[in-house]
Amino acid sequence: MTLPELEIKTQCPRCGRLCLSGKSDNPEARPFRRAEEGLCGDCAVTHFLMCPEMEPMKNNLLNAGLDALKNLNIQEVFESMLLAGKSELTMEEINWENVINNWDLPFPRKYK
Repeated sequence: MTLPELEIKTQCPRCGRLCLSGKSDNPEARPFRRAEEGLCGDCAVTHFLMCPEMEPMKNNLLNAGLDALKNLNIQEVFESMLLAGKSELTMEEINWENVINNWDLPFPRKYK
């Protein structure tokens, strides 16, 4: 998979982290595609896990505790989903500690 040229361009509007941004070169990338502005990878993962379609998984995760995201088996399943969907977000770009620590941060209105 080739990634578009990336540069640190903007801060994530949710957590303030510097975002790697770039124009997507793969319109079929699911569930994550590069953008010139938007959420950082960690916040995009959180947004995905909180979406209504993921409600059963989110509830299981909350029942188990967010530290379950540190489990390598869960991360491997997530990586399989990224690969199957030809996602432009890679596992190396996800900081699971940030996902856990920033879980309760509000999302900007544009991303609700």
